[in-house]
Amino acid sequence: MTKFLHTADLHLDSPLKGLSNHEHAPQEQIRGASRAALTRIVTLAIKEQVTFVIIAGDLYDGDWQDYSTGQFFNAEMRRLQQKGIKVYLLFGNHDAQSKITRQLSLPDNVFVFDTKVPETFLLEEHAIALHGQGFATQHVHDRLALDYPAAVADSFNIGVLHTQVEGHQGHAPYAPCTLAELNAKDYQYWALGHVHQPEILQESPTPVVYAGIPQGRHIRETREKGCYLASVDDSHQLVDLTFHPLETLRWEHLEVDVSIFSDWEDIESHLAATILQLNLPTRIELAVFRVTLNGQSGAHEELLRLETALALKLQEHLFNENLPFSVWIEKVRNQTTPLVDIAELRQADELTDFVLTHWEKEELDLDSLGQELQSKLGSLLTTTASGEDESENSLYPTKEEVRQVILSTLKSSTPSSG
Repeated sequence: MTKFLHTADLHLDSPLKGLSNHEHAPQEQIRGASRAALTRIVTLAIKEQVTFVIIAGDLYDGDWQDYSTGQFFNAEMRRLQQKGIKVYLLFGNHDAQSKITRQLSLPDNVFVFDTKVPETFLLEEHAIALHGQGFATQHVHDRLALDYPAAVADSFNIGVLHTQVEGHQGHAPYAPCTLAELNAKDYQYWALGHVHQPEILQESPTPVVYAGIPQGRHIRETREKGCYLASVDDSHQLVDLTFHPLETLRWEHLEVDVSIFSDWEDIESHLAATILQLNLPTRIELAVFRVTLNGQSGAHEELLRLETALALKLQEHLFNENLPFSVWIEKVRNQTTPLVDIAELRQADELTDFVLTHWEKEELDLDSLGQELQSKLGSLLTTTASGEDESENSLYPTKEEVRQVILSTLKSSTPSSG
């Protein structure tokens, strides 16, 4: 039996842009989370006595120049070296941009895939063949997988690739490929990097797996993060593939309907109770929450004035609960609407009736609505600077702008709006 660990997208010491804008943010704890994830990966590899570890790209983070990052990585690799565990590292788009990548010498147990042509590493004693090609530059749009070599006979073949498989959105289309192109290689496992959400794209005929990022870096990288542990039997068959969550910092975005509340302090108590009921695993050392308030609420006007105070009060409330992990309320966003009589509101004017009709159907015709708003509101809507692409230089409102139009109408047309 041979075991290997598949990880990717460590983004060690990723500089968290915008964090300095939050006065009370636990900055050191957040910055140290990516290192903690790597330490957990190494500890898991040693505990499970794996033969090798695969890192499928983006070990570092762009042009980050703190060489202590590389020194920390080397120290962790030496822990593996002491146990006879090899590491197969493939450079991704962020690594190609990194000065650390170009200048840091790696321990002897770390093998780096070539960036000019596909390279194969053979572990003959285990009948394992690893095929991969790293990024020579930050922007690689060639279909690298097409040139990967044929599978080695009587071996367990692993393709290592930093890629966006076609059909996935939200990431740059680097080294694009299709599942059909990967399947055509007749490998027994594809170890992918680049997409930060862990996912098994397919189980058969060949497991195609995104390890995901082992530690989320911001509020858009919620849910469990970790790595995959795989076992291969003597007949070159994958007999087990298990996801191991690793993150010590959990990012959570909570959307809470507060329609039943008319007082902001009641809302704060409800939010605290909601968070306290979450069953976070014991490995979590810091939980960061962004809270979005939804629904028609009698506390809407209070929330507009006290959004920041609500976040601070909620933070204090949770601190006093003596939780086994630290908590930071990154933001409370108020997306509630006033508690109003919609039928009465429709009588305010034609524009409000027009907006509400489209809003309720959730079928906003942005073209018609944009023209209508322009004719009725004129300079109240801003446009982008001239010279930009026409598709970006439109008067079409966002949903937030529509909400503000409704609020503006409320304030001017209904006695209860204040």
